[in-house]
Amino acid sequence: MPIISDNRFEAELNADEQLISVIEESLLLNKSFGRFDELLVDDSELSDNQKIQVGQNIQFTWALSTSGSLPFYQSFEQLLSSRKTIYKGDSPECYYIANADLLVESDTSNVMGQRLKSICQLIKLLSQVAHYHDKKSQADTYQLVFVINDSSKNGYHPVVLDTKFEQCDLDGEVLDLRTMEYIVHAEQRAESHAQEKASMFRLCLAEIIESAPKGEKAFKYMLSNWEELLAKYKQNFDVYFSGFSFSKLRNELAKAEVEIANSLSKVLSDVTGKLFSIPLSFAALLTVNKLKTIGESVLFVMGTLLVSMIISGLVRSQFLLKRNIDSSRDMIFGEFELKRDDYPQQLKDCLDEAKTTIENQSKLLNRTLHRARVLGWSISVIATWIFVLRFWPY
Repeated sequence: MPIISDNRFEAELNADEQLISVIEESLLLNKSFGRFDELLVDDSELSDNQKIQVGQNIQFTWALSTSGSLPFYQSFEQLLSSRKTIYKGDSPECYYIANADLLVESDTSNVMGQRLKSICQLIKLLSQVAHYHDKKSQADTYQLVFVINDSSKNGYHPVVLDTKFEQCDLDGEVLDLRTMEYIVHAEQRAESHAQEKASMFRLCLAEIIESAPKGEKAFKYMLSNWEELLAKYKQNFDVYFSGFSFSKLRNELAKAEVEIANSLSKVLSDVTGKLFSIPLSFAALLTVNKLKTIGESVLFVMGTLLVSMIISGLVRSQFLLKRNIDSSRDMIFGEFELKRDDYPQQLKDCLDEAKTTIENQSKLLNRTLHRARVLGWSISVIATWIFVLRFWPY
């Protein structure tokens, strides 16, 4: 790990087979990996066809690559200061940090290298969630703008996040970006509630940014409080989604309640309209005493029997219709009951109230139909009784 100065390092060594092999391979490398700025063998420049011998004195200066296939950096601090695009999420796939003798590749297990990669990925994701950022800006960093609803002022205000960070921000765990990735992908695929999820995240992010202590950079504060941000987002969205689910289920329950109630009410209306003959038939019973012959009375009694049979048939038809409605009611409320344990208490109370209301309406209809049947048959029974009193035992 020689000292690097002006993107170069120097060395003076005695040649051995390993060093000779490395020098020969390095001479064949593409310049994007770096190059020999000077290569002396026994104080003379190495000629094109010259072979280095074991034991010869080697002096060289190697010019490092800082933007090629394998850039070298003295430290992470130099990486951040020399590669400005990193503040816009452009992380190098492969690079070497000299003072740590660390080669960082895409599959590296080095925590600092992985955290740097996750921070760059975070910047890319934030730029997609932000309401505005100038992609054509020549500035080294993004100025991400999030427009937040300000309820206290009945308006909106912008929250700006500068994406510059420092070497000290690379200390820590790799960022968990699964939530951010899910939000971005949901918006891209226009999934349900995608806008609500993104808005909720922006609001939580703005709260974190605005709560940064005076003098501390917002991006640095956000990185150090990333887990808190995720926890706050999850909590807020759970509260929102619970409210949404409650509203949706309550609307579904109310709709089912109204449909069943309307069906029962229609049955009651139909049977009421068809049973107007009952009071007329009872009024007709008052004329039985005016009938003079047995034949007339027999015809009257047969007429009342026919009316009773018709009324009984109508009532039976309404009973069958009510039975179908009850079956549908049991099926609908059964689906709600299956998930009852997952409901908040308020929704459980609404479910119980709806079931009680429908049950009471069903019982009322049931009593009405039974009474209509009894009244229908009572017409012919009373007519027969009057006939027997008048003409028995003749």
